[in-house]
Amino acid sequence: MKPAIRSRRLSMSTSPIRLWAEDAVGYRPDDDVAEWQRTVLKAVVAVGGMAACALTVWMLNRGELPRIPTNTTSIVRLDDFTRRASHDERNAMPAFLALPGDIGALSADGSSIREVDENSLKNVVCAPSLAVLVRQEFPGYYERIPDDRLEQLVLAKHPDYRDRLCALPPWMDASAHDIIKYQLKPLPPFRASVLLWSILSLMAFVVVVLNIYYRLLVPSAGDAGTSHADVLVPQLRPRLNEVRHQADARRILKHGQSNSARTQPVLLAEKRPVLADDDRSNAVEQDGPAAHRAG
Repeated sequence: MKPAIRSRRLSMSTSPIRLWAEDAVGYRPDDDVAEWQRTVLKAVVAVGGMAACALTVWMLNRGELPRIPTNTTSIVRLDDFTRRASHDERNAMPAFLALPGDIGALSADGSSIREVDENSLKNVVCAPSLAVLVRQEFPGYYERIPDDRLEQLVLAKHPDYRDRLCALPPWMDASAHDIIKYQLKPLPPFRASVLLWSILSLMAFVVVVLNIYYRLLVPSAGDAGTSHADVLVPQLRPRLNEVRHQADARRILKHGQSNSARTQPVLLAEKRPVLADDDRSNAVEQDGPAAHRAG
């Protein structure tokens, strides 16, 4: 069965998009490329394209979603957690830190979350009542004063303590209402941006491979297929074959002269006999001394 004859003509398409795509990859007829090389090209494009897409998805999914409240699955505020604690709870902070998730602080407008070091809150005291909080901040000083009386005395001197539940350090620019425990939603593996970048990486990989194929492999295969420099040369290759030709050059060349610098025989002056006098009937056949060539 004869193999199918592939067309050697360039693309006759009038579509500007197709013409632009052919120029981008350096398209040219590949009739001289072996069939196994085309098969390798298809395998490289298929396997390499899938690898490029997988690598892109993996790299884009290494990060996390922006730290904003809409990207969280749960938010627990420190003041709300402290109010729900038992009235006899001496310090609600250890239980708050033990909750699953990350520690953060909401911005003033509640649109973003900034990270807070958990170690900076380990020595902070949070209590459900102001009396318990004061006793925790100043242990041993107000043990004999009832809770109601202690709260009245504290609020009379420090009105800003009315809604205070935690003794946060002054350098922490956040209140108990701003400090939260939250959990971020996991990154969806197939987002619109991931799909877009995967397609772009696949296209870039295919363009690079096709450029290597059409601009390097196809021309080299065409040069090898159209070269006739040694079409009649034996298996010894051109250089070794020339050595064999030079060996019998003297036998093949009939008119070569080893003494080319010496004067050739010419007809002498008429004062000297042209023909030999030993055989006047046939001087040429008798090898006369002044015989000359006929041609």
